Parts: sequence; C-alpha cells; structure tokens
Amino acid sequence: MAIQDDVDEHKTTKSYGLSFESLPCETYEDMIDRGWRRSGKHLYLPINTEICCPQLPIRLDVVGFEQTAKKPTVECDTAKNVLVRGSKSQRKVGKLLLRALEVHNNKQPCTRYDEHGNSSEEMHKHKKPRSGEATGPVHTSNNRPNIELFLQKLSKVVYNTVTADAKKVVDLEASGDTPSWAWWDDDSLDFPKWCSFKLNRAQRSKAGFVTVTTSACAAASGRSRHALDRIRLGAVVIQALCEANFEGHVGVSFEGVSLHDKSGHVHVHLKCYDNVLITAPRSIPQASKRGSHRKVTDSIDEFITRQQKFASRLRRSANNGDRNHRKRYLTVHSVPSLQSSNDPEVFELFCHYQTVVHRDSDPFFGEIGGPETSHSDEYARTKEMCPSPGFLDVDAVYCDLSEDRRNVIKKVYLKFYRFLCETPVKQDKDRGSFELTDGYDIHIPNGTYHQVICALPLSKSQIRLLTLRQHYRLSTTKDGVDGPIIAVSVIDLLPQCLSSVYSFYDPILSSRLELGKYTALREIEYVIRRRASISPGCRWYHLGFYVHNNPKMTYKSSFRPSQLLCPVYKQWVDFDAGRRRLEEESPVRHCCALVKPAGSANANNSRPTSFRVDDLLLDVGNCIVSVGLLNAEGRGIIDSAIQEFVAEVGEDISHKFVVALH
Repeated sequence: MAIQDDVDEHKTTKSYGLSFESLPCETYEDMIDRGWRRSGKHLYLPINTEICCPQLPIRLDVVGFEQTAKKPTVECDTAKNVLVRGSKSQRKVGKLLLRALEVHNNKQPCTRYDEHGNSSEEMHKHKKPRSGEATGPVHTSNNRPNIELFLQKLSKVVYNTVTADAKKVVDLEASGDTPSWAWWDDDSLDFPKWCSFKLNRAQRSKAGFVTVTTSACAAASGRSRHALDRIRLGAVVIQALCEANFEGHVGVSFEGVSLHDKSGHVHVHLKCYDNVLITAPRSIPQASKRGSHRKVTDSIDEFITRQQKFASRLRRSANNGDRNHRKRYLTVHSVPSLQSSNDPEVFELFCHYQTVVHRDSDPFFGEIGGPETSHSDEYARTKEMCPSPGFLDVDAVYCDLSEDRRNVIKKVYLKFYRFLCETPVKQDKDRGSFELTDGYDIHIPNGTYHQVICALPLSKSQIRLLTLRQHYRLSTTKDGVDGPIIAVSVIDLLPQCLSSVYSFYDPILSSRLELGKYTALREIEYVIRRRASISPGCRWYHLGFYVHNNPKMTYKSSFRPSQLLCPVYKQWVDFDAGRRRLEEESPVRHCCALVKPAGSANANNSRPTSFRVDDLLLDVGNCIVSVGLLNAEGRGIIDSAIQEFVAEVGEDISHKFVVALH
C-alpha cells in the first residue's frame, strides 16, 4: 500500500490517496464505512477542511427503504421488468422508461397520445363535431389566414442562419470531421422544434400587436457546449430577420425585432389585422388541464438510429442488426467486471458519456493532436499483464481506423481500464453462476431466483467481493442480451453492503428518461432481493459523496432513510439531523461535526487500546521494518504522515497494512 496526496489540476479538490496491490474484502468494507471510495486500485478520501465544496459520504438503509417504499402496480409482463418501488417521484422514473418502450413497441406514424395513451386522431375521428365547429384544414377557418404559417417562415430563417453560422465556427472544410453536437445531418424536418417561435397570447394588445419568441440561440449554444456564443448568435439572427422578405404573407406585417441581453432570446414584434386567425381552430384537439394531446417522440427509435449512425461512421456493422422496426424490452444482466471490460460497446458508451457530460475529448472523432506512441507502448505492456480475455484489443476492433486514431483510443482505454476494471480486492471466482442469472433481473420469477442463488455456497467466509457491471439493454426478447446498451453501472458487492462505484449512460436518452436515477433504484432493488435470499446482513447501499446545496446531488437526498458520515468523528448520523446541523453550524461551507463531542468520546473509547504506532510496518524498498525501529531523524520525517494515516484510516484498520510513502 502506498500513501499519496491527490490534488486535481484545477486545485479545487484535495484528498488522501492510498494505492493497493492487494486488499482484503473485510478491510475494504471497513474503509467504505469510514468514507473511503475506490477508483480502480486507488482509494481516496476528500480533505473537506481544505476544499471548496466539502463532500460527505452518504448511504441508504435498505431495510427502512423497503418498509416505507411503495411497490408499483404491475399490469403487464413488460412492466415487471421496468417499474421500480419508491416514492411517487421515484416510481415515476420507472414509468418514464416503461412509457418510452410502449410508444416504441406500439408505434404508429404521425400519432398523438394523451396522458392515458389514447390516440387523439382516433378520438377525434369518432367524435361528433359541435354545432358551428370548423372541420376544414387546420391552417384556415372560413378562409382566414393563420399566423402559424408566418411563424414557420420565421423559424426557417432562424434555423438556416444559426446552422450557417455554426458551420463557420467549426470550420468543417478545414477539419473534415463533423462535431458530435452537430444537428444539421438530420434532414427529416425543415427545422427542429428548438428553432420554433412561441406565441404569447397575453402580450396581444387591443391594437393587434403580437410578440413571438424563440430560444434558438440559447439552445444552439447549449448543444454546442458553448462553442457558440448565444448573444453574438442572437445579433446574427436579428440581422438575418431584418434582411428577410416577409411581404408575401397576408394579414401579418413584420414590425421589428429585439434581443434579450442575458438569455439570448429573440423577440419578433408583429402586427396582425382583423382577418388573421391568432388561435388554433377548434377542429384541433384542445389540451385539457390534466394532460395535453401532444405528439410523443419515440426516444428508443432515436437512440437506435444514433447508435447505427455511430457504427457506420466507424465503418463497423451495428450490433442490433437491420433497421427494421422491432419490439424492445429492457433486460438487465450483471457480469463480472473483467468479462465486460473487453466489450467495445461498453467502452464506446463510456466515451460518449464522458464527452457530453464531462467534456472530455472524443477519442473517435475528436482532434488527434501530437504523437501518442508512449501511450501505445504502455497499452501493450498493460495488455500483456492483464488476464485474457479481459482487455480490449483496440487494433483488432478498430482496424479500419488510422494508426494515430487507434493510439488516441488506446490512451483513453487505459484510463477506462484503470478506473473501472482494475481492483485491489480478490474477486470471488467460486460463484460463477453470477455471470448468467444472479437475481438482479426483475423479470426472473422468485422461484427460479431462489433455486439458482440458494444453491451457491452461503457461508460468510465464502462471500467475498464481486465487482459487477450491470448492462441495461434494449433487447428484442424479454430474456435476451442482443440489444444495444443504454446504461452501465459498476458496483462492488460486499457481505454487508453494495457500493455504487460509477454509472454511465447515453446522455441524450437520459435527458428524457433519467437513467442515472433509474440505475440507482435498480441497484437498491438488487440489495433488497439479495438480502431476502442469501445475505440477510446486507442492508446498506453506499451512493458515494453528497455535496450540500448542489443541484446534481439532490437525487441522493431523496432516498430515505439515509445517513451522512460525520467528517470529524467518523460516525454515521441521520440525514435530516446532519443537514440541519450543517445549515446551523456551518451555513457557508457546510462542513462541521455532525455529532456532539460527548457522543464521539464514547466512540473513541471503543477503539482498541492495544494499538501502537510503533507496530506499523513500513516498506522502505529493500526490506519491511516497523516504525519503532526508526531513529529520531527517520521518525521526524514520516511522523506527520503516519499520524494522518492512522487518523483517517482508523486504528483498528491501519495495523493491517504494510505502508509505503510516496
């Protein structure tokens, strides 16, 4: 074990770091209980007193969650595979995914659905028209022109202007590669929805003036990850609108245009005459208060199409077969980490997630930069030391790409492998049945679950750590693994807890289906089923770190009953009590002791009194010696580091290690 201090390149985080060659499973679980987290063979603990945003470990009591969480109402076989238990908002996450699957599997072209899944066209087809109700085309009523036609002209001008300006910024002719955020490859529509204008009826005055607004500039800036400035783009759009000719439209005149100086929204001011139809005709189904008759997007089909386009750009055949529309089912299968590490689809999904969410460079279509020969040599050395077949052969999988491009991919794959594939804890290889059916799949009947799992060794001494990759697939059968992967979660399965290491998913699909929350709920379901079968002592689900008042961490606080770890006295306290103390005692930094000193003293007295720092073992290169054998000069050099190590790791754990200082 090596001790080191970790500081990121921006100096916003600082943590204690421990690198292990080997680590017993029980010791690793004890360190998780003291707030340590794992990244490959590296364990780290944030130094909350020295960082800008203190990070507090958080865990969920699965027993309490199971007692309070409501089970979803299952009305079909597909729902059993998808729906999850929890609060109302948590159950809604499962319903979003179920609804997306139902829309895809029952897809009808140009169909609109209400909140109950009823087709509005069919409802309107059999509906008798009211007295005096218009039944003609949607854009006219008694031969009156509709303002919607004029708004379509405005939207086309905005889309063409934004797209032309974006192409100039990325300079496609020079680089030759289309950026991952480009939107102009899809020619299925004249203009996307985010370029349309919205009509605010409340702004219509007695004189007949109407103001319409578009957020296209802000949307383009967000899609390009701020490569396009929304204010500058808004100025370009205003100039294009002023130069455009709108004189051919009857009943509407272009009066002016303005730009919001902060949001980048473009406001167009129009004058509508008496014969112009401002509102939609009554022949269009009107929205109710409880739900609107809106066109539902097939998110599943969009994802599959993007996957196939990505595969074609890599000059490889797609994994999910032809382009024919097929029914899809959600299947979740857990496989050992090393078995999943050589799957190119998992690696490509990880790269896409890191590129969009964390703004890493795209190894497949981004800039190549300088030579990457050093990383290629390091990749070859690592590949020789890794057990087969747990390492991806980049040269074989991406043989159609250039050598420079493959070297960039090798560099990123090394980071991926060391982050999510390596582990210092010995894996439980005796329980190979986990590779096929481990009870995590919700659609496996309870009888089969107990029959498969309970036949395995159940003694606590045989339950070691098992690092699993949980693949969320859109398969063509209920029990298949032939579909594309939409999400992957990496978990450490321990005797008394499940630790969530990392999750990654398709960010575009997740913007509609909240896949991050969904994977967390499925991991909780995993613990519940494991506890009910082979491991009654497994009751904790570790979610990582919680940052107070961080919007991205809000979902972690929604799992109840949860606990926070006191950063001072290393005691777990109730989440609500800990949050109140943070707000009262440390309203600015949100970092303080979550328990009173009197309670911590009793905890300190429970530690082994026989512990002596002199008994710690040190690796000095040529031999292993105890701290007590060092002279005064040697003790003076390492004393502060050893004291920090014992304080953060714990007296009952630190004596188990052989320490090497770096």
